[in-house]
Amino acid sequence: MIDESVLPDNLIINTYKKPSLDVGELTVILPSEFSEERYQELEYFIYIPPVYKSSEATDLGLAFILMDDEKLAQVAYEFIKKNAQTIMPTLVVAIKKPYKGYNNTSLINLLGNIRGRFNIAETKIWSVGEGSGANACLSLNRACPSAFASMAVNKEVRRFRGPWLTTKPVLSGKNYKVVDVPLWSITKLMDRTINWTKKHSNHFKVTSSSNQNNAFLATDKDYLGKTAWEATDPGPSWISLDFKEPLYVTRWAVHGLKVIENCFLEYSIDGNTWKRLDKVENNQSTRIDRFVKRGILAQYFRLFSINPMSVFEFEIYGDHSTFDFFKYEMYQGNCGSYLAYRLFEPTSENMSGNQKVPLVVYLHGAGQRGHYNEAQLSITCGEGATNIAYAWWQEKHPCYIMAIQCPLEEAHASDRVAKNEAELIRQIVKRFPSVDNNRIYLTGISLGGFGTYKLGIENPELFAALVPISGGGMESFESYPTLAPFLGLSRSDLMNAITNGNYYHRASNLKTMPIWAFHSADDNIVSIELCRAMVEAILSVGNKTIKQTIYPKGTFGATPHYSWLYSYYDYNMWEWLFNQTKYKPTNKEIQQ
Repeated sequence: MIDESVLPDNLIINTYKKPSLDVGELTVILPSEFSEERYQELEYFIYIPPVYKSSEATDLGLAFILMDDEKLAQVAYEFIKKNAQTIMPTLVVAIKKPYKGYNNTSLINLLGNIRGRFNIAETKIWSVGEGSGANACLSLNRACPSAFASMAVNKEVRRFRGPWLTTKPVLSGKNYKVVDVPLWSITKLMDRTINWTKKHSNHFKVTSSSNQNNAFLATDKDYLGKTAWEATDPGPSWISLDFKEPLYVTRWAVHGLKVIENCFLEYSIDGNTWKRLDKVENNQSTRIDRFVKRGILAQYFRLFSINPMSVFEFEIYGDHSTFDFFKYEMYQGNCGSYLAYRLFEPTSENMSGNQKVPLVVYLHGAGQRGHYNEAQLSITCGEGATNIAYAWWQEKHPCYIMAIQCPLEEAHASDRVAKNEAELIRQIVKRFPSVDNNRIYLTGISLGGFGTYKLGIENPELFAALVPISGGGMESFESYPTLAPFLGLSRSDLMNAITNGNYYHRASNLKTMPIWAFHSADDNIVSIELCRAMVEAILSVGNKTIKQTIYPKGTFGATPHYSWLYSYYDYNMWEWLFNQTKYKPTNKEIQQ
């Protein structure tokens, strides 16, 4: 039993006896704000933040607690404290251990039920477990690696990779005081999977059982309920998505005009033969939001019901099938600093004899910084690496691909990081004799776009071509002071970076460098002027091979900064890039 003298004043002790579960007398210590509910075979306690009891509320966190014994009740309490709720309003679900133990299917079904009832922020779901609850957490996270932003268990965990893992004790001390549960849980984000249907409409095809002309309305990203696809024929109905490339589905969601009581998520390899991946029965909500076990690789996914459906939005979440082909590696640079990076190597089947192939280096954006070596390949942010790792491209253009992860609170454009990245690239070239030293390409988005110019200007002899996206250059700190925190630099670091000449006044270093810059006219993070000014500076020194693509205002809707959503899916750009070779000066230029 827990020493009640150490408990908060507003806690009460409730005693429940559930003969059907055969657990004897279970002493649970929870605040009165919790209510008891049941879903299928699982009994649980739930806390709903008062201001978020509306099903239309957004940005709600979810703490998913596997309550192996009474001490986990204190963990649940930590999540509802005023300071924790101020940081992130959080729904708390503490699940009692069933007589037969936890199982993934029941937990996934409960998670889907909760997500159907409340609008949970997709990057704010946390799991906590102790004892057998810890084992259940591990099993659930292995089955659905994209479901949880972070996880706390009270056991040592090996061979379990991911940004969601912390292995420090959930409880510590003789009185089992909870340590920092809300603090660690809000510092990590799920970054491997994202809404695949957020890509531009030209990249996937939508078909339906009827009313085909309006099928696109189910994927037009209109969440306000103004547009919907409705089946016009009686009987079974379906809506199908062809993503034109395989992916591992990890989650799916439906926003219905009406309640869809029963439906299936199906997948197909060829678009003709369908197999069931998930099913929903006796649903009572207009929202369905479910995680599925990662492992199914398919190009086609279909929502199917035996009755006519009306759908505002049908969404598929997943990750690239190429993600797993990138090796995890670490580079130790100067002054004890480290760089995590992922490396893709072409297969011998795609290379003949002593063939030399390109190396593509990808620099991610500010949101993918870290130390877990995962985020730089995330969906909608990692396509600068993953999009050219597919077999069909590798058969045509075999290449090495390296995606470097910038450390937290650092920037690709900082002197320390840039020097380490350049040295890492040189080491990779030495390590793999089949890398064509004349065809090393550098590309990056946002923070990585600035880094692309930085590395290119300071190491022009290293690269054959640059593709900066949503990046640019600066002439003075005073012009863009708000970029310092965005770039991960202090004011002094940014001023030093500019003073050291990593942009305009050293543009002559890029006089002969092939460059293709991409930007959105209404970019709300990095001004279009930063792109234009950099291009103009390079043009002014006589570069005849630089060009820029500026997407018109409104192209990317609510995410105008995301130019890479189009540019990395433009394989004409990739063909152009792979045709570039390192500039070789003429004899006259050498003599001069």
